[in-house]
Amino acid sequence: MANILIVNITIPFPANYNGNTVRVLPLSQEIAKNHQCYLVAFDEDDGREKGLRNAQVYKDILLLPRETVENKLYRHLFFRTGHLSRVRQPNYFRQSTAAIGRFIEKHNIDLIVVHTLAATEFVEPFKDLPIIVDDIDCRTLSLTRSSAYLSKTKSSRLARFRHYREYKRASYQEGRLTNYARFVTTVSPVDCEVLQNLNYLNRNKIVEIPNGISQELVDYKHLNNGMKNTIAFWGALDFPPNRSAVYYFYEDVFVPYLADTHVTWYIIGRNADAGILAMAEKHENIEVTGFIDDLFGLVSRIPIMVNPMKMGGGLKNKVLEAFALGRLVISNSMGIEAIPAESGKHYIKADDPREFARQIIYYLENKAIRENIGSEAKDFIWKNYSWESIGNRYEVLIKESLSGLN
Repeated sequence: MANILIVNITIPFPANYNGNTVRVLPLSQEIAKNHQCYLVAFDEDDGREKGLRNAQVYKDILLLPRETVENKLYRHLFFRTGHLSRVRQPNYFRQSTAAIGRFIEKHNIDLIVVHTLAATEFVEPFKDLPIIVDDIDCRTLSLTRSSAYLSKTKSSRLARFRHYREYKRASYQEGRLTNYARFVTTVSPVDCEVLQNLNYLNRNKIVEIPNGISQELVDYKHLNNGMKNTIAFWGALDFPPNRSAVYYFYEDVFVPYLADTHVTWYIIGRNADAGILAMAEKHENIEVTGFIDDLFGLVSRIPIMVNPMKMGGGLKNKVLEAFALGRLVISNSMGIEAIPAESGKHYIKADDPREFARQIIYYLENKAIRENIGSEAKDFIWKNYSWESIGNRYEVLIKESLSGLN
């Protein structure tokens, strides 16, 4: 049993709080089955820390303040590293790493697992310890795809330059991860390939370990005859890939093909912008719900989950959740690329907007076929994505890191 420090950019609680916590908390719970876990998070205490302490996943928690907005002007001289805290807020960086150092010494930490690219710079000073970087979603991949998406919009030259600068910074930072990490994990084969190319000489250190699904979700009691003629999309709506998916589906699928039908579209998630809220004002058959505490209680009653992604990388947790609930997923290729599911058996693929709408209408009207595909998806997800199996795969990396193997 080792003393393992988990470093995360936010408080990983509750598990459904955002795309970060949906991975970090369950994975920490699996790691804690074999080791003593401790946590460092950069966040403000809004009540979630108490809930996390009550969950008893971590033996001790160090909550560090978020970085202030004040930036050093000379950061602009550093094209690739000017976004890092050690450049733009050196005092904050020194204070934070000093606090982490004391925490490491206090608890005799044997290994560090750091989640998200943004948090990695705070553990690099402790590279004498074995470090596993969980670069959940490859930032370089996300920025590459968002660049292609933004090229179709009327963005300014300044906006395009800023985006290019962020891309260069991300590729520089992600290309250095294997210089100090024993392993770098990510959630999808596409993200893994990009990271391997960025770390070509150490590509064997890049490992794909997807997210998992809990037994409780697979066993969730839902109503197959819940809300007829409804479809749903869910996720944090201030997350650019989710926001762009909603706009794409609205403009290319809903307005031309579904607006005048009996289909009601539920858009579920926190922080919808004015444009998304306006969709519901304009159409009686669009519902923008905001954040839902019992998300699965709602979406388990909705027959079809739509997943029309146009940006981003990573693994779409919403697809895993929909599969586990036995919902029919209709997705474009990008939305399903990280999951080796079979179209027609586990989900329905639709890349063309007209075809997307046609499949929605067809499967809403054919309940038996829809539920059969949903049942196949549920079996598939449990066989391949249980958190227990994911935890076992991470345990192999932990043991190899502690033993000095690479």
